[in-house]
Amino acid sequence: MAASTSRSGGGHRNQAVWPKYMARYEPLERLGAGMNGEVFKAWDTKENRIVAVKRLSGTGTTGGDDLIFSGLQEVWRECRCLRTCDGIPSVVKLLDKVVPKVNSDDSFIIMEYAGRLNLRGYMQRRAQRHRRFSEAEVCRIMKELLEGVNSVPTSRYHSTLDPTPKRSRSRRGE
Repeated sequence: MAASTSRSGGGHRNQAVWPKYMARYEPLERLGAGMNGEVFKAWDTKENRIVAVKRLSGTGTTGGDDLIFSGLQEVWRECRCLRTCDGIPSVVKLLDKVVPKVNSDDSFIIMEYAGRLNLRGYMQRRAQRHRRFSEAEVCRIMKELLEGVNSVPTSRYHSTLDPTPKRSRSRRGE
């Protein structure tokens, strides 16, 4: 399958090589990666705006990656989750999805671009500068995190966020 590259050319780690069906979006830089995909800052040539593009790996046809296969079911689940959270200030907005005709090809989720720095990056930057968080800063950050979690519908919680016990535990003497 032929692929399109960004204007600055492909070849190094921060440049994406995307299939032709993604021609509308020009990759600018790689922001990060997880088990199932990579996230890029990209230019939407139709809407003339910066967006975030998450590439979910099909069979890795876009170049020898080590990503875990993400089938259409995973793509639809993530899109449903983002749609459910639409309007929540601390959750990025889903703008579009590009799902190929062949299940083995990569899928793409297009979201609003929220900036480069996430909480992990912010914490790492502070640590590198040897600037500890004050108690007030920790309280503010935790308050924002809890407000974000509180605004997500409970049906969308991951099991690690669910505060209810998964099995009953009995104590001696009860």
